[in-house]
Amino acid sequence: MMDTTTFCTWKQGGRAWSAGKELEAEAYQLLELLIGKADYYYTWAQEYYEISLDRSLVQRIFDMEPLDEEMLKGLNEELDLADLAEDIQEIGYPVKGRRRNE
Repeated sequence: MMDTTTFCTWKQGGRAWSAGKELEAEAYQLLELLIGKADYYYTWAQEYYEISLDRSLVQRIFDMEPLDEEMLKGLNEELDLADLAEDIQEIGYPVKGRRRNE
């Protein structure tokens, strides 16, 4: 929903907080996770979580390819689809073998 998403920064000047649409370079770094797509997330996640990821699996998620147990295990061996059922339902992420509105 990037076409309907807005972003602003809040900063404190003296005693008052203000919001602005004019972004400084540091604020753009906050957006990189959203606009940098699979390549950025792949690099960021490996560094942040100190893990090794399969780049092709990350791309498949960004492509909204339906999730299945094998794909999930490639991203995190400790999870199964049941662990993510509520999150999957909330964001409407497609699951292999399941209709989107189930």
